[in-house]
Amino acid sequence: MTPLEIALNTEQEGKELYTRAHANAGNSLAREIFAFLIREESRHYEIILEYADKLKVEGRMPEAPLAFGDIQGLKTIFSDALAEVGQALPEDSDDMAAIERAMEFEKNGVQYYEKFSADAQDENEKAFFSRLANEEQGHYMVLLDAFEALKDPKAWQEKASKIGLDGA
Repeated sequence: MTPLEIALNTEQEGKELYTRAHANAGNSLAREIFAFLIREESRHYEIILEYADKLKVEGRMPEAPLAFGDIQGLKTIFSDALAEVGQALPEDSDDMAAIERAMEFEKNGVQYYEKFSADAQDENEKAFFSRLANEEQGHYMVLLDAFEALKDPKAWQEKASKIGLDGA
């Protein structure tokens, strides 16, 4: 399989993983995070498919898109979660286990895409896989944040209010 075919399969597997996790989520934060990730994996799949189609038509690696994801949607999810923390998000061990599985999946995605980027001979291909790796790293950080919010909502709220949800 080519790196693009592997990337398509990876994004499809991610969407399926997050769809199952979303259906079984026990609290609103987990549900919203998984819904966000379903949208993200679907968007990645479409971008990779477009990229592969352009490659077939042009006969060379096209320029990588500048951006893949939707960070604005994520800020809303965490803002809403911050408001809920005062009501105490219920810790759900199934949700936390699903988030841990998702974190592992995203970490593996980062490693695949970094390897594909490093192995690429074409600069456009390097940039494409590097951007995908960055996207997956962002997903990992979102999941880590959600895990911490579920594990200790008060500590998470304190940390989030000090540094800001956008890292500023």
